[in-house]
Amino acid sequence: MVKIPRVTVRTSFLAWAAITLAFAWTGPLPWRILPGHVDGVSEPPPVEFDRNRDPFIDAVAGTICACIAFSLLWLNEGHAVRIEQLLDLVRRRVIEIGPTAVPGNQRQLVFLHGDATSADQLVLPEWANISAPANSAKLRAQALMYQWERHVIDENKTIYKKVWKNHRINSDRFQHSGHDNPVFPVAPTCMKLAKVAVGDFVLSKKMLLGMQEPSKP
Repeated sequence: MVKIPRVTVRTSFLAWAAITLAFAWTGPLPWRILPGHVDGVSEPPPVEFDRNRDPFIDAVAGTICACIAFSLLWLNEGHAVRIEQLLDLVRRRVIEIGPTAVPGNQRQLVFLHGDATSADQLVLPEWANISAPANSAKLRAQALMYQWERHVIDENKTIYKKVWKNHRINSDRFQHSGHDNPVFPVAPTCMKLAKVAVGDFVLSKKMLLGMQEPSKP
């Protein structure tokens, strides 16, 4: 079975849409102008457009729209082709390696899997010296404070409720007194990263930050 390139399919569809819009803009639909066409179903009369428009303006507008459409199509297909070429390059050049570094693999595209280990002990002194279990890669603490939150019902009614928030709600603009929110006793969010390695390979800070975030309570 012959495989038709995606760019050919999309270009054909774009051309068909442009021709259809052109016929619909200037008169009957394309399939209504074919010789010998008989329409057995009564249809309401087509919407009449202003015939006094300058055809040159219509031609210029259509040309601009066509150029924009083909430019977007070209950029989209070019991006898809580059991504496909990059993935094909990865499939051909990637090398699966073990946890031991080999000098011959320098500047090569490699695939590595294994157990990540760390000898660092993660502790947060400002959080009463809480610590993470051994061999942890990241320790993240988040504070929630029970504080006032304003809800405007309408122009004449405002209510205040206490909610848990991980940031301070500014109560300086509250209209009614008695709803003051204190400052956080500690930083709302604190995080420490350990030095994590898979064999001879050390994970970067960006990789550690991209680890799955803890579930919300």
